[in-house]
Amino acid sequence: MTLSPRYRAWLVAAFVGVLALAVRLANLGAAFPEGAAVIPPLDDLYHARRIVVSALDFPAVLEFDPARGAGGAFCPWPPLYDLAAGGLSRLSGARTSGEVLDRAALFPPFFGAFLAFAVSFVLATRRGLAASVTAGGLLAITPALVEVSSVSDLDHHFLEGGLLLGLVAAVLLVVRVRRTGEAVVGALALGAALATALFVQVALLLGAACAALAVLLLGRSRLALLAGSGGFALAAVAVGAWRALRPPGMPSDSWFLGLPHAAALLAAAVALGASSLLEGRHRPLSARAAGLIAGVATLLAIPGAAMQTLAGLAFFGGDPWLDQVSEFRPLLEVLGTGPVALASQLGGGVLLVVPFALLAARRGTDGERVVALFAVVLLAASFARVRFVSQAVPLLAVAAGLL
Repeated sequence: MTLSPRYRAWLVAAFVGVLALAVRLANLGAAFPEGAAVIPPLDDLYHARRIVVSALDFPAVLEFDPARGAGGAFCPWPPLYDLAAGGLSRLSGARTSGEVLDRAALFPPFFGAFLAFAVSFVLATRRGLAASVTAGGLLAITPALVEVSSVSDLDHHFLEGGLLLGLVAAVLLVVRVRRTGEAVVGALALGAALATALFVQVALLLGAACAALAVLLLGRSRLALLAGSGGFALAAVAVGAWRALRPPGMPSDSWFLGLPHAAALLAAAVALGASSLLEGRHRPLSARAAGLIAGVATLLAIPGAAMQTLAGLAFFGGDPWLDQVSEFRPLLEVLGTGPVALASQLGGGVLLVVPFALLAARRGTDGERVVALFAVVLLAASFARVRFVSQAVPLLAVAAGLL
């Protein structure tokens, strides 16, 4: 009996998902040595504190923490992940801090398995089993992903690759827009993807920049540019409104989600909107270049936005304190320059991304070009700071599958 293509896609994706879950549950005994979750004493432990607060007093979020520093301090992490994890723990029946952590400790492996399953299924239905097995297999077993999504790995890194893939999907909807209805859907999807990503981790602003560049370069029509502008405007409103409701003492800089990030999103919206308006009167290349200039001018015109943008570039090097933190070291300093070492830790996609990007640029589809842009930028960021590896590796896996 011959299986239908869709049935084969389900089988392959299910196998990939089970494999990914099994690999990530391998540390279950160590994470639950006496039947209760043990959280690593790193950033994971502070996420645990915030998750417990949100779970036991939902929908509260621990923003100003009196236990931080000498007299208390605000936490720079956005609220969505800890709030969602706390809410899910409570929804599943947790009523004590121990019960909350026992449930939250299992979220990373199940999310990692679901991501591998979803990518594998989508590629199986659209690009065939070879693409599905390649990308899904790399998502399932690549060490750099397993290390951040095993049991009790509560740091937000396990979410970042999935959020970027969601942003890639939203961008793909936008660049293909040709009708008004498609534009509305694309704008809403892009706005939701951008806001969700930034409300989990401000470092995903780099992914937002990739999204703006992809729409500007690859948008097929004026309506596509307008949809992109709408998506960025929606995200800017969401971030700006949230920041306006925060306590007045909360810092407003590149570390704390707020006005600098809303300004960057607004500048992207202006760049894409101006490109759409100008394209009816000028050649596309000239119109989009002028739109980019308008976006930069908008960023410069917002008080403090340009200064905070420049301050945020220290994220990639030059900050004496950050340069001493392990996750802010250069990738080659951590893993060495050998291609075998890189491929064994980051997956085979790291060796294939350059040929994939070249082929995508020459004769690729919209989807391939969008993935290539994101993958190249995030891999370059990973070479500067190893903390971007968890964002880049899922894109490298998808690139390998498409190739």
